Amino acid sequence: MNKVAELESRIRDVFNIPRRHRNTRNDRANFNQACSALDAIGDTELALQEFKINKPKTSIGISYILAYGVLQAIFLQQDAIKHLALSLGLPFKLPDELREIRELRNDAIGHPTSRDVDRKKKIKSFHHISRATLSNAGFQLMSTYSNIDSYDFKDVRFDTIIDVQSEFCENLLNNILEKLKDDENNHREKFMNNKLVDCFHSSLSYIFSKVKEGIRSDIGRDFALSNFKSIMEAISTFEGKLKDRGEEESIEYIKKDLSYPTKKVLHYLEGKEAVDLRAAEIFIDYIERQVDGLKQIANEIDENYQVKL
Repeated sequence: MNKVAELESRIRDVFNIPRRHRNTRNDRANFNQACSALDAIGDTELALQEFKINKPKTSIGISYILAYGVLQAIFLQQDAIKHLALSLGLPFKLPDELREIRELRNDAIGHPTSRDVDRKKKIKSFHHISRATLSNAGFQLMSTYSNIDSYDFKDVRFDTIIDVQSEFCENLLNNILEKLKDDENNHREKFMNNKLVDCFHSSLSYIFSKVKEGIRSDIGRDFALSNFKSIMEAISTFEGKLKDRGEEESIEYIKKDLSYPTKKVLHYLEGKEAVDLRAAEIFIDYIERQVDGLKQIANEIDENYQVKL
């Protein structure tokens, strides 16, 4: 894996951190653009490196297709990096060296039969690839102009422009990666000392046992209700802290699963429904297992927030 491909993969890893992935996904246009851009960066890099390594020797017609393909792949890759940065809300400026390659692409294969040099003065340029010079190594580009009777010639070497492209794309992608890492590390640093697992008291097992005891008799029902409300408060506090971090979706499925059983247990303890003892015990056991799952999620998030990218 070369450097551009490696950076694309590392950016994808940061992009796919659950919190960032969910937040970016909320803006459908930017999310889809980022996904498209990452794919395009990787795809064009595969094409460019394959061409550079293998240098296929073939007919003159296929040589034209290869020349068109190399220059267009370079152009697409630059656009993809630009659109990746913009979709992530990051500043972007194309280096002059890459702008020169874009102009070469436009002259040679983009708009070779008529390009505006100066629209106000209506000066145009016209270009063509010299067929006699075309090979798997490059070609010579001839340019003429509407205002002067002269010719310009430019030697184009594929390896040279691919190397320039790689060097500056590495810098651009590395800047994007570092900005994403800084953003994530700053977020983690903000919350790293505020442990989510602290939302769940160490005596939760004891509290659940008291809820189970209390639901079996009217005498202990108020005490059981008080304990059950403390469990619900711990869950609510945990949810609030997750929301502060933008991590609330990590427990969305558990919240939905807990809605019905917690409602039923509250109704039993508050005397709003006659107690179905077997059902109540099943509900309480289920809630306890789900709370254990929430504690595990809290531990995992806490551990992630201790690690810098």
